Amino acid sequence: MRVGRGTTTVLALCAVGIFGAFTIFVAPRILWNRTRSMPLGFYWIQRPTETLRLGETVVFPIPKPVENLVLERYLKKGDVMMKPVVALPGDRVCVRGKEFYVNDTLIGPVHDADSHQRPLPSITDCGTVSPGLLYVASKHPQSFDSRAFGPIKQIDVLGIAEPLWTY
Repeated sequence: MRVGRGTTTVLALCAVGIFGAFTIFVAPRILWNRTRSMPLGFYWIQRPTETLRLGETVVFPIPKPVENLVLERYLKKGDVMMKPVVALPGDRVCVRGKEFYVNDTLIGPVHDADSHQRPLPSITDCGTVSPGLLYVASKHPQSFDSRAFGPIKQIDVLGIAEPLWTY
């Protein structure tokens, strides 16, 4: 059976349409995590809700105060960061010695240097999280998160990350 030129054109247009729909509606909602502070793999990005919850993994742009450092060391221009929420407005955050606590629960160490012994910024204060802000931190021992750059604005959250396939 021979396929006519019209059939070939229709099939080509369908393929282009499917590819276009994928790149417009699906691809922007899939994130590949390649940094070890979170499980490696693919994540589905959902739109953020008005009320974020502790433990949700949020996606956000690189915070401006540490953007140059992050681009020099860890990520590329246009990349985003992804970390679990550990403190919300009203929670008490505190650095005691070299440890970060939320509501008197130890979250993890605060490092002076990264795994390559390059200096890191770090928060040193204690206080209540203000409205509109949140703290993020991974359980990974060398995670670059709010322990280094402080709170992020809730309005900057781009989405909630749900693992699709991780390892």
